[in-house]
Amino acid sequence: MKVIKSLNTSVRYGSRKSVYYYRVVRGVIHGVQAYGIEVERVDYEDDEIVSIERDAIEVISPQPHKVYELLNLLYSNIVSPIHLVDVIGEFVDDYLQDFDRGFCEIATN
Repeated sequence: MKVIKSLNTSVRYGSRKSVYYYRVVRGVIHGVQAYGIEVERVDYEDDEIVSIERDAIEVISPQPHKVYELLNLLYSNIVSPIHLVDVIGEFVDDYLQDFDRGFCEIATN
C-alpha cells in the first residue's frame, strides 16, 4: 500500500501529548485500484514515546473522493485508531459495493 494523502493533528493532556496521523492508502486488488485509510496515534510523555496505536482498513472503495471524505470525517473529529471501525464501518460496508462495478468492467474487457 502506498500513502497518497496524510493529515495530522496533536492534542495535549497535561504532560502527555498525542499525535494523530490520518492517511489515505492506495493499492490494487484483483486488478482494481483500491483506496483505504490508516489511523495512527503516538502518545508522548515528557517528549518520549510511551504508546503507539494503529489500525487500518486497507480496502474501502475504488473511488478516492469517498475515502477522502471519510478521512476528513476522522480528522475533524480526532478519531482514535481504536474507534476507526466503529466510526466508519457502515460507510465501508456500503462503499465495498463500488468494487462490484469495477470487477464487472474488468470481466467484460
